[in-house]
Amino acid sequence: MDKKEDSLDRLTIYDKKVNQFVRKYFVKNNRYNELYLARHYIEEEREIRAYICSLLLYYDSVCFDVYGENIIVPYLIGVFGKKGFDNLIEQKAVRFLLSTSMITHSVNPIQGLHPLQYGTLTTEVHSNPEDSISSGLKWSSNSFDRSYHRSLTRKLTKLYNVHPKGVSSRIVSSVYQGYKDNLFAKLGLAYEQELDKFDKSQCEKIGTIAQYYMDLALISYYQYTSIDNYPLDLLNTEQLEHLKYTQRIKNYTNKTFEFEKIPNFEELLSSGVLKVEDIPEFRKKTNSEKFRKWIATVSQNDFDSFDVKEYLDSIESHQSFWQTNSARALKTISVNIVSTLISCLTGDPCVLGTSIALLDEFYINSLIKNWSPRFFFKEASNYLNENKQVK
Repeated sequence: MDKKEDSLDRLTIYDKKVNQFVRKYFVKNNRYNELYLARHYIEEEREIRAYICSLLLYYDSVCFDVYGENIIVPYLIGVFGKKGFDNLIEQKAVRFLLSTSMITHSVNPIQGLHPLQYGTLTTEVHSNPEDSISSGLKWSSNSFDRSYHRSLTRKLTKLYNVHPKGVSSRIVSSVYQGYKDNLFAKLGLAYEQELDKFDKSQCEKIGTIAQYYMDLALISYYQYTSIDNYPLDLLNTEQLEHLKYTQRIKNYTNKTFEFEKIPNFEELLSSGVLKVEDIPEFRKKTNSEKFRKWIATVSQNDFDSFDVKEYLDSIESHQSFWQTNSARALKTISVNIVSTLISCLTGDPCVLGTSIALLDEFYINSLIKNWSPRFFFKEASNYLNENKQVK
């Protein structure tokens, strides 16, 4: 899939935790102690299930990192059911990135050799999306007929990406240069000796840094985002702002729920009021889609004084939001964003005038024309009340 197609008008979270979980618990003869796995499975499965549900409720889509067989697919089918998982595919709520390259570090360093190794995975299951899917489906405890197997493989292949060619070698070169430029001193790896003289601890540190570099490169290339915490010293200004923006979406969503006196998504899930199997259909509703688009637009701006209740009330009463105190700050910031965007596209400095301000105001208002976020809350409240009665 082309990287541009993957990021059009959608916020996609890049995740590695789910792949680590399924391989940890479902792949036999791995490095984990069997007794440990037996003791911790229920607790960790509950946590990863809640984590996946949270991502799907707060964000447009999730791109799961996959190594080899896509064991994530049968796991998700087990969580949401065949109908629910098909629903998520239809919404393009789930995507996959096949790890076709790797970077490793020396566990037992040898003097005279550099600490990082890189390469491209060439076996079919590690390099071919169709084979990754087909092999992963064999891990399911459910039996799929041949027709469903083929249909699912065809649909999922369209939701796959692979690592860009040569990315691992470029990452290693960048990390080595960063070390020589003493960029990792605050991360405990100052430039004190040559790379081929690293001890075990230094190899582990540079290996971790290389993996950070790889993640951030993939996130940037495919225009994903992340809720993981990366060392600030490794982030450029654009990456830092984008990761902050991602976190604001969740924070602003929770704030609107608080003003509407409704428990947030995570609280609804933990209490059992919002059922896991209902999430695909719940997020598909028109008001849910519009709410995610609205909150993503609001979250593009970071201002401490933003009053969500004032915003919602002004929309509900059909007042001009641009007359409120919060809007004056928003308008100034968002007009600057439009200015920056036009400058980037044309390469020329942009002098703002009345036309740009009107364009910006029209764009923001067009998102909420004939629709209010409270439509979403009303629909959500009706659903929650029905569920409470059932319980």
